Amino acid sequence: MESRHKILLLDDDPDVLVVYKELLSQLPSHPEIHTANTGARALALLEAEPFRLLICDLKMPKMDGLQVLSIVRRRFQELRTVVMTGVADEEFRSRAYALGVDLFWLKPDTQQNMQMFLECLESLLGQDSASGFRGVQSKSLMDIIQMECLSLSSTVLRITRGSLVGKIWIVGGELIHAEAEGAVGEAAFRRILEWRSGTFENLPAELEHERTIDKPVNALLLEMAQAMDETANLAGEGATEEGQHRRTVWRLSALTREGAEWVVSAPVLAYISPTRLTAIY
Repeated sequence: MESRHKILLLDDDPDVLVVYKELLSQLPSHPEIHTANTGARALALLEAEPFRLLICDLKMPKMDGLQVLSIVRRRFQELRTVVMTGVADEEFRSRAYALGVDLFWLKPDTQQNMQMFLECLESLLGQDSASGFRGVQSKSLMDIIQMECLSLSSTVLRITRGSLVGKIWIVGGELIHAEAEGAVGEAAFRRILEWRSGTFENLPAELEHERTIDKPVNALLLEMAQAMDETANLAGEGATEEGQHRRTVWRLSALTREGAEWVVSAPVLAYISPTRLTAIY
């Protein structure tokens, strides 16, 4: 029998542990969920047996989440890490990403974007390679940008691929500006998204920066995904299942941000569309 991945959930609030243990039990891979209410207890469990993913609160007495993550980075380099916190603080976010966390998620956002949160966790559980962009192993840059916007963050992403350097400005979850290879705005954003691997880092937010991109980020990401699939089709590769899944997630998350509470997928006539997404408000 194939062994299940193990998730360690660390939070000093017992009610949070109960709620999120139930939430994580909905993951398709049905991982084993373990809990700890102190940093010391969490480290002891990590020493005792292998875990795939650590979900860690930041504000805790005695040993806080950043201290735990600092130790984890040195001792358990293969462990995926997620910060789940109610503290909307850019300094905490920057420090967490500097420690190599895979995802920084605000607890209130989980209620609004539950499915996306679970999708991200399931993806982290299933990753085995070290490709992709540093900070979210094996995740595409599109996914990284999507998660930053869903978290309503304000940051400047600095992306490096060899000698190429690009920057993407996000304010309050909205994409406002990009620069790369002498280009600015949408043109620069599209060039950056063509990079398949590299490194990224979160720089301090620049809230007053000039805005050169007005189109919604989900629309731009969807256009890029479609363009990539068209290129793959011309090369005889066909649209990938990953690309189709990613576009579906973006459509659903966009509807959620616009206020939809339910999304129904229903088949319609083939000459119109293979599926139709209907938002019910």
